[in-house]
Amino acid sequence: MGLIKKVKNMVSKSDIARWQERLQKNKAAFEDELSRMDRRDALYNGTNEIKGYSQKAKSSKYVRNVIGEIIEAEVDSSIPLPKVTAKRPEDEQRAATIEAFLRNELDLLPFEKLNDMDERTTPIQGGDYFHIEWDNNRSTHNTIGGIRVSLLHPRQVIPQAGVTDINDMDYIFILTGVTKEYVKRTYGIDVSDESEEYPQARSNAGQAEKTAADMVTLVTAYYKNDSGGIGVYRWVGDTEVQSLKDYFARRLRRCKKCAQTVSEDDKECPVCGAKAFEYTDEKTTQLDREITINTPDGPETIPQSQPAEYGMDYVYDDNNGIMLDGTGTPMMTEVMIQEERPSEIPIYKPNIYPIVIRRNISKNNSLMGGSDVDSIEDQQELIKKLGDKIQEKLLKGGSYVTFPKTVRIKKTDEELKIIEVDSPADIQSIQVLNIQPNISNDTAYMDIAYQAARDTIGITDSFQGRKDTTAQSGEAKKFAAAQSAGRLESKRVMKQAAYQEVFELMFKFMLAYADEPRSTNSQSPVGDVEYGIFDRYSFLERDATGELYWNDDFLFSVDTTNNMAQNREALWSATRDAYQSGAFGNPQDIDTQILYWATMERYHYPNAGNICNTLKDKKAQQEQMIQAQAAQIGGVQGEVSGMQGGNGNIQGGTPVGQPVPAGIPMQEQIMQ
Repeated sequence: MGLIKKVKNMVSKSDIARWQERLQKNKAAFEDELSRMDRRDALYNGTNEIKGYSQKAKSSKYVRNVIGEIIEAEVDSSIPLPKVTAKRPEDEQRAATIEAFLRNELDLLPFEKLNDMDERTTPIQGGDYFHIEWDNNRSTHNTIGGIRVSLLHPRQVIPQAGVTDINDMDYIFILTGVTKEYVKRTYGIDVSDESEEYPQARSNAGQAEKTAADMVTLVTAYYKNDSGGIGVYRWVGDTEVQSLKDYFARRLRRCKKCAQTVSEDDKECPVCGAKAFEYTDEKTTQLDREITINTPDGPETIPQSQPAEYGMDYVYDDNNGIMLDGTGTPMMTEVMIQEERPSEIPIYKPNIYPIVIRRNISKNNSLMGGSDVDSIEDQQELIKKLGDKIQEKLLKGGSYVTFPKTVRIKKTDEELKIIEVDSPADIQSIQVLNIQPNISNDTAYMDIAYQAARDTIGITDSFQGRKDTTAQSGEAKKFAAAQSAGRLESKRVMKQAAYQEVFELMFKFMLAYADEPRSTNSQSPVGDVEYGIFDRYSFLERDATGELYWNDDFLFSVDTTNNMAQNREALWSATRDAYQSGAFGNPQDIDTQILYWATMERYHYPNAGNICNTLKDKKAQQEQMIQAQAAQIGGVQGEVSGMQGGNGNIQGGTPVGQPVPAGIPMQEQIMQ
């Protein structure tokens, strides 16, 4: 046993050495980009160091942080909303269910915080990464596990050198600063003897920090396995933490002796009593309830367990010979061929990396996108130099006094100074020279550099909300802002493309691991809340050959027409114009008013929900009143008919063929 354990340790050591070598090789190839990341962060934070000067004495004394100003002007607080489109008509309801679930997840997960960091990191560094995982700790009373989405700074991701698309990489590394207790709690491995290898992974602006005693660097390597799936290898220092050749496979804890499935809490096998366990990758999973799936012939119900199967077999005697009846015919009896067993279905496994990159703007032959800081760094450096020059001129300027040596003046800071002169001629010899430097050319050049930086990115005064003298009317300002927004459209498209991949990955994680149904809610066109269920088994189907498969063939995109957070005032104004023009229907009709205020509620107009509910109550009251009036009219008509003795030419007190008097309420008309 000791020899076997030693061989296993040697294999593990070989594996970790191989992965460490890969990390060092690719990190060395990525070192220039890491250095540029440090410089970009420093420029965004307003560093006073001037490019090309290594001595601290050459640092700028005046920093107008143009880069920080422009990056902040670009921040878009809106979070793209998912849009799911079905490819088949029978999948329309499924697509709506996916969309409702994803929108609920946007509210549950901290996407506001992630977006706030993402909106700054992406233009500074040219991009960043979303990391999607399945978190078993995110559980409720009725569900186990949930999706976890985190944001990775590009400093934390070491890509395979030379490859410009994540899905084309053989492997990719993630560096994460975690506590030693986290590693032990999550992976069951003690790393108390390890130290923090890469503190830069959690540092501010990439500046090397002192290692923390309780922190370590968890290195995660995702890689393509031999079957084309995704594997994962994790380590801390020189300690292997996790090695899974099939990262997305479902693993069960089984007894090594009898292969019985054992829960995580069991210390020994409930069947054979053994205490040795192992995790096995499963190709199928057992149903925990009865489900209904789609087939070419219509719906099919799959029970939780398959009933026992029986068949006919010969009757054998004690010598294992076939027994015969009186006519010499072999005797037959019914026997159990297959015991009752749980129904099993194939598991679902994604085959893509759980990492999504968001680029700032596309950049040819580069994994990352183009950085805004790189684009305007020269203008920022020039502005710092000009600022120093202007400051030096102003500080060295001032007033100078000339007077003969014979004139005695007290050189103190007193407000009233006494000058002793011998004659009036001495007074004429005292002169004051005001030296005022000319900085107009410097300030003009600084303004040119500042405007060049804004023009490079596409930022205008209207976009920043400043006073824009070039656009006098409101429509002109809208046009100027729209032009600026058009120049930044590429960045929005890249953001939408990233969220599109995030939404697709979230859906695939749910297909793989969400065994229990999940509740969803959405809003109908008239503002009512509609509740539904996301059940992954509803995406399980059987094809014409009888094979079970998972239907994940949906189109994921971003709903650009229903973005609540972006330019709400414009949405409110456009909706109000559409309502007044009759696009919703007759503005005087209460149903039209309900639809209008329900739409305004979806666009987060203040108090729109209360107004919508008030109108619904008013409509219900009107309907009740109409029903009561109709019942009352029917009763009165019956009484009048009785009093007239069945006279056929009288209805409701009015001769047949005579018009009902206009302007009189129905109740009064009847009484007349």
